[in-house]
Amino acid sequence: MQLTLVGVVNLSQSNLQKINQIRYWSEPISLSDWSEILISGPDTFNWFQRQLAQDISGIHIEGKSVVRLDRAAKVNYFGILYQHNNDFSFYLPTVLVDNFKNDFEKFVIMEDTKIINVESNKLGLVIGKYEKGIPVDFFGEQASIVKEAKYRDKEDVYFELLALPVWDKNIKPDVLVNETRLNDVAIDYAKGCFLGPVSYTHLTL
Repeated sequence: MQLTLVGVVNLSQSNLQKINQIRYWSEPISLSDWSEILISGPDTFNWFQRQLAQDISGIHIEGKSVVRLDRAAKVNYFGILYQHNNDFSFYLPTVLVDNFKNDFEKFVIMEDTKIINVESNKLGLVIGKYEKGIPVDFFGEQASIVKEAKYRDKEDVYFELLALPVWDKNIKPDVLVNETRLNDVAIDYAKGCFLGPVSYTHLTL
């Protein structure tokens, strides 16, 4: 069954000009409503690999878009995961930080991993390559995440035009993941077992 993407990208000539203007503008866009959670420990990678719907191989090279589903294939939290040595930076909307913490406390049992720090209101996003930033695949857009820089106001129009995930707008607690952009950019259905795919399969048959 062919899925229909709910978040439709409007690529009129006017919108393309707006998108390209942001893509080729090197000044960071504010992610003031996002936070960074720093997690550390030798078991952290394997824990994330089990919990997330994305295959996180290669996140030491480029951060990946990830999503955590519940048993009904609805979104619990989403964001960008990046690894540097034994430390992992998880960037996500601040409103979802408690969802992640609750999940972490519930499902970390014997693993050697712990939350080190949580920071908010210091993040920015540069679309395209940027030497001073952390390279990420930002939900299908090549970008870099930067910290403690001067930002422009958040470009809501950019997120809307490209149907980038925004909690409680195009990503809602009661919406199935296959009805969102996350289905295309934050899930690897070939990776094997993760929470949510059984419900998803029944929905698409």
